[in-house]
Amino acid sequence: MRPRRYEGSVRAVSSDLGDVVYRRAARSLRLQRASLAKQLGRFDDNPQRDSPCCRDRNALSARSKKAQARRWILDETIRQAGRITSSAADHMLGLEKCLEGKPEAQFCTMTLGRGVLDAATRVCYLLDPMITLEMRLLRGAALLLDSSEEEVTAVRDLPPSEAPMPHAQKIVTSIHDNVQGWITLAGMDIRTGQNRKSNGIAWDAASKPVSLKINVSSESAKYFPDVPAVYRMTSGVAHSMPWMLHDPDDRPSSVLMAQAAALAAMGGCIKIGQRYAEYYGHDFSRDEDLGMLRCKAITLATYDYVRAGNNSLGRYIDDPRLQGPPSP
Repeated sequence: MRPRRYEGSVRAVSSDLGDVVYRRAARSLRLQRASLAKQLGRFDDNPQRDSPCCRDRNALSARSKKAQARRWILDETIRQAGRITSSAADHMLGLEKCLEGKPEAQFCTMTLGRGVLDAATRVCYLLDPMITLEMRLLRGAALLLDSSEEEVTAVRDLPPSEAPMPHAQKIVTSIHDNVQGWITLAGMDIRTGQNRKSNGIAWDAASKPVSLKINVSSESAKYFPDVPAVYRMTSGVAHSMPWMLHDPDDRPSSVLMAQAAALAAMGGCIKIGQRYAEYYGHDFSRDEDLGMLRCKAITLATYDYVRAGNNSLGRYIDDPRLQGPPSP
């Protein structure tokens, strides 16, 4: 017998252990999202003297055009990292609302969690305190050029009557050309492939280039080694791959996906805060401890749910894919 479905846009207070998982996850997401907003204000408004941020800026203090171009790339990289962070926070808000709403979501929780994880991976990639300024500039330049090329392609494919703004093609083409101009002025070498499309950026013709497109899957495994399969699993749902889908009446799978998505989003949000703290030279230990306590609240509720006998393995009992083909 399936659990009772509650009516209304917000889940009614219930003793159902699955509902407890949803409520704990939504609350943890709400608190962590609010914490991230406060962290950003504390960190980027107050860079410490020995921080990677100050070292980067001090290294680009010269007045030459080349130094100005590199400073422009750095500033724009940091600005775009902020926009990516806003996307992560917005996906967390979406996941929070999804967990609070009815009917219960089956799959989109994982897609929203992947959105946070994807954004967190990109922020970690750009603000990594362990890389050199030269590498940060290459990564930032690659992001900016790749994004501008994608924008030109997308606007070009729009029918003229559906253009998002007048003269959109001219505007996005100017953005692309300006980004390319700043990169060239900074002394970087833009690599092209056989189709003459940009595919990498290096400091000179002999250096190994940074790929224009970040491999989010491999970078996610690097920055989130404690959950090595999470990006692949969330991607499986986002791309509607059957191995990550379950039947509508398999509620345990929905609950467990929801908690996995919430934990992925929480981990991404915590890591974003940590990267900002490290880049601007602040201690993040207390913030991290609070974030992990919020994760623990979700985990404990899930343990209770599973110990009560709820699991999703039963969905495989009648799965046709377990039926082998007839012998030849």
